[in-house]
Amino acid sequence: MFPEFSPQPRILTSQKQHLQTCFNLPTHDERVERVFREVNNLFASQEIQQRLLEKRQRVEQKKSRG
Repeated sequence: MFPEFSPQPRILTSQKQHLQTCFNLPTHDERVERVFREVNNLFASQEIQQRLLEKRQRVEQKKSRG
């Protein structure tokens, strides 16, 4: 009933389009796009990157002690 999924990007894209057509799914959702942009910006921020680095260093220090 459902198509077999392939790990190849081009085939995955066509399968996604096929499922969108079969199930009347929206091909573009502004809310979803906005969330993806916000998440991308969050992880790209320098402050977050610095916090992650500090946390990673603390974890490594704890591992080396115990």
